[in-house]
Amino acid sequence: MTQGTALAKTTSTQACKTSRYALIAAVTLAVFACQHQAPSPVATDAEEDAAPSAELLLEELAFRFLDPLATEASLRDLICQEDLDVASPDALSKELAVRQKLSELVLGAVRFDATEAQAQDASETPSNTKTAAQDPDDGGKPSTARLTVRARNQDNSATLVSVLFRQQGDTWCVDTGWAAAAHARELERARRTVLEAAIASIEEASDLSVEFRYPEARRLLDQAEASLATVGNDEAAVENVRSQVAEAKAALGVLEAKWITGRWTKREDLDPMTDVRNVTASLHGKGESRAMLTLRCSRGELDAYVSSEHMLDASWRNDQVTGQHRFGSEPAEKLTGGRSTDYHAVFLSKPSAWLELLRAHDGQSWTVELPVHNRRPVTLQFELEGAAQAIALVAEACPNSK
Repeated sequence: MTQGTALAKTTSTQACKTSRYALIAAVTLAVFACQHQAPSPVATDAEEDAAPSAELLLEELAFRFLDPLATEASLRDLICQEDLDVASPDALSKELAVRQKLSELVLGAVRFDATEAQAQDASETPSNTKTAAQDPDDGGKPSTARLTVRARNQDNSATLVSVLFRQQGDTWCVDTGWAAAAHARELERARRTVLEAAIASIEEASDLSVEFRYPEARRLLDQAEASLATVGNDEAAVENVRSQVAEAKAALGVLEAKWITGRWTKREDLDPMTDVRNVTASLHGKGESRAMLTLRCSRGELDAYVSSEHMLDASWRNDQVTGQHRFGSEPAEKLTGGRSTDYHAVFLSKPSAWLELLRAHDGQSWTVELPVHNRRPVTLQFELEGAAQAIALVAEACPNSK
């Protein structure tokens, strides 16, 4: 219900106002009762469809609802139950405060229209009109109605008050909009919850991808996408989050295409000169960002090397790196190999033997200690889960390598 703003002042004692309100209401109701008893010379189709008893009922309900002498109990009898169920503790008292600013109620011509949209337009015009929406499942009978009443404030200034009615069973009740507002708030809370959960899923999926837990990341993003489908497409915020989910899934797809299993990734290409398939399988270490075990078949030649972000120390005589390694809780053993030209990797001696050794320890941890130039040795940690699968890809490309 909306009301124009007007100044109010006291013009008489409360007793005189009470008598005046009662007299005005009685006289006005009597006048409108007489008006509806006499048929109009020319009746429109909409007027013929509307029952006169419904018109009189709506007029009476409007006067009772807008009566300055109304009480909380009388308003409760008029308001739709759905609105009462969600009403705040002070909702009725606020309605009563509005009534106390009115000094008289005047109705003009009453007319039923076909749509609620017309009802909204009519409520914004100076004329006194009543409109109703028709329920297509109820034989065209009105299911909602809006009654615009011209009222006067205590300072005698005019204002328009609009009352919305809704059918509740076989009777009419006043629709205050409280239930609709509560439903809108609930939808907004649900929408906000879905958006926040989707954003959290994107962040969690990113963290899972860093740990090579791609199936879990994919499942989270799929769930986020499905939940966003329940909140509609008409808001920029929803579209923005949906776009972020799509981008995250696309990025995840690129990672999945290179993934073997565990923390293993692969890269394959054809040699441009020989058309021989080159295959590289890389095991990403834990902790240090650049720690990596690489198994490579390039132009039919097999290599196995461990790289680090540190500059490795080596013998000045032959550029050989000497370190140590251990599988799980087994005793540590010596590790040797040539240092790479960038000083950050050691190429393991006898790579074919290393492939067999790594395959035999699939699923175990592998710890490597390498000397660092002018610093303490660095320790690299690897999880060999999936080693057999990764090694099979490389070995297939280099079947004759020793």
